[in-house]
Amino acid sequence: RDVTGGHVNALPMDVYETPEDIVVRTALPGVKNDNVNIQFQDGRLIIDATLPEHKVENATYLYRELSAGSYHREVGLPVAVNAEKIEATLENGILTLHIPKAEEVKPKKIQIKAK
Repeated sequence: RDVTGGHVNALPMDVYETPEDIVVRTALPGVKNDNVNIQFQDGRLIIDATLPEHKVENATYLYRELSAGSYHREVGLPVAVNAEKIEATLENGILTLHIPKAEEVKPKKIQIKAK
């Protein structure tokens, strides 16, 4: 529950690491860009979103599994990142974040000098 007593839904997500960045993907069906707030603070990625309620007149729901309301998720990242270069896209209901690793934690290839 949120501080106002309303229900807060958790966002299911995939988080994976490549040599260059951390990638986060989460489903936000029906959510528009204006209803998503993404922050990076103290090593944590914070995503808040609001899905408006789908109102139907003169109908009785038989099943109601698509949760409207507030969504919230915080994730600690395992490595230092370059927060200034985080890129976010929202396409077909999937929010994707590319979070570049800080240069000091990226793998470095060491060249062998010939003698």
